[in-house]
Amino acid sequence: TLYASTLKGLYRFLDNHFYPVNLPIDTLFNIRKLFRGNGNSIFLGSLSSGLVELNFNGSIKTYTAPDKAGNSIFSFFIDSQDRYWVGTADGLYRIEDDKLTKYIKGNFRIDDAVYLILEDGLGRLWFGTNVGIYRWDGGRLDHFMVNDGLTGLEVNRDAGFIDSQNNIWFGTINGVTVYQPAYDYDLHQVPPPS
Repeated sequence: TLYASTLKGLYRFLDNHFYPVNLPIDTLFNIRKLFRGNGNSIFLGSLSSGLVELNFNGSIKTYTAPDKAGNSIFSFFIDSQDRYWVGTADGLYRIEDDKLTKYIKGNFRIDDAVYLILEDGLGRLWFGTNVGIYRWDGGRLDHFMVNDGLTGLEVNRDAGFIDSQNNIWFGTINGVTVYQPAYDYDLHQVPPPS
């Protein structure tokens, strides 16, 4: 099934036409983006009303954060551990206990807009923001900026993918950047120049 959205609503493609889908949610719920769920659902990210999960059996769940910026949804990703990550204007959130919860773990916290979320073949999560790219392996956080090789500091909304060679492509405001794992090295193990 193919779905499309506009700020005016959700549409389903059937018999070569798009038909509006009646949703029992607030008419002020402006859809910014659609995201694939697990199996039988899609997620609707809104401009300011949180995230809605629409199951194909007709049930609907709404996930909201306590503040307005946390309800402005830019990205959504279900990782290999079945964790639901949500990028918002207020930073990184997760769906926990049927609500959007700001994600903070030790020193790991992103408070800037998160426009892109990916997971590489090693299980590391990549977060494209308006202040560079963060890579997190569950314990260690790396932050990449222009000085590290990005063509632009801000990653465009949802502008990224992993190709068949496991290279990660990022679209930034100044062009494309590609991360090639074959050329990666541990920044903490390289001695400073003498």
